[in-house]
Amino acid sequence: MLAVFPILAALNFFSANTPKVNADNKSSPSASTLDQGDESLSSTASEAYNHPAAVKLKDSWHIFATASYIYWFAGEEGLDLATTASYLSGTNTVVPSTHQGKTIFQSFEYSSGFKVGLGGNLCSDQWVVRADYTRLHLSTEKSHSAPSSGNGIGALYLTDWFFQTSPQGQGIAARHLSSKWYLGLDWLDATLARPFYSGRKMTLTPFIGLRTSWIEQNLNIRVKGALNVAPPSSNVHSHNHLESWGIGPRTGIDARFLLGAGFRVQGELGASVLYTQFSKVTHSENPFTAGASKVSYAMHDRQCVRTMAEASLGLGWGIYFSKDRGHFDFSATYDFNYLWSQNMMRTLNDIQIIGTGGGGYDLYLQGLTLAATFSF
Repeated sequence: MLAVFPILAALNFFSANTPKVNADNKSSPSASTLDQGDESLSSTASEAYNHPAAVKLKDSWHIFATASYIYWFAGEEGLDLATTASYLSGTNTVVPSTHQGKTIFQSFEYSSGFKVGLGGNLCSDQWVVRADYTRLHLSTEKSHSAPSSGNGIGALYLTDWFFQTSPQGQGIAARHLSSKWYLGLDWLDATLARPFYSGRKMTLTPFIGLRTSWIEQNLNIRVKGALNVAPPSSNVHSHNHLESWGIGPRTGIDARFLLGAGFRVQGELGASVLYTQFSKVTHSENPFTAGASKVSYAMHDRQCVRTMAEASLGLGWGIYFSKDRGHFDFSATYDFNYLWSQNMMRTLNDIQIIGTGGGGYDLYLQGLTLAATFSF
């Protein structure tokens, strides 16, 4: 170890007596020096290093507005409703179907939403600040009747959306069910970014910011023709509701390969880590048997951390107009969003019915986004 100190001393001597290179790559002992990595480049430094790639207009306010139409598919794990089975009336029990069983899941589909944003280009070093609001509210419905069964009466054996059981301790079986799932998703993103050239045909835009998320869900299940309870009620409902909010950092990078004539291929990767509070998760159901009591339970103010991931790939086109005083941009991308552990409705029921619950089940989104941006 002692041999290191003479070497460091020699290096320090030569460094102290060697002229530093300034921001303009000119060697001069008397010129102002640059401690690379610790100090900002001078105003006379060449822009060839991380040359800005943000839209730059003449005589403008350096403001832009964007509007997007989203057509996304939304689905969620943990929304299985029932399995096909056979009801044996002689023993008042439910057994697996003799033919191939089938699990009944809630229906999922594509729905329309929108995204709007407002931002500006900062004159200092061409940084871009923006705020975006995304809204997707949708509902899907499912209806299913029990198929025929060879060794008994065809039945739908309900999964853990009902607390009540039969006299034999089994879950409830019924002839028919219908359900409706509602999802309300709202995001507000604030972002700071700096587009720059990486080579002649590639631009990169790393970004960092803050995401605020509000999510609401409802799952309502209606059951007709209960089989293994007596006397059965004509209609039974299971009402499940969730409200949550979250806030936390969001970061990622956008890449664009320039094809010429304003056209490009573009893609984006990003992730968020949000402090999340499930402020209200509730369940209630009316009784399967006449005269029985209503069932209800809830979870309030569950605090945790949830993550989100996002990716997109698509095409874009941009053009300057009015002698470079305005710019129009259009893009079409296919987007993916994955939100971990959002279905706490199922977790609540598992805790109450089974006595323990795993992590919340995941929510996922995918679909087309058409965006138009006007800079002025």
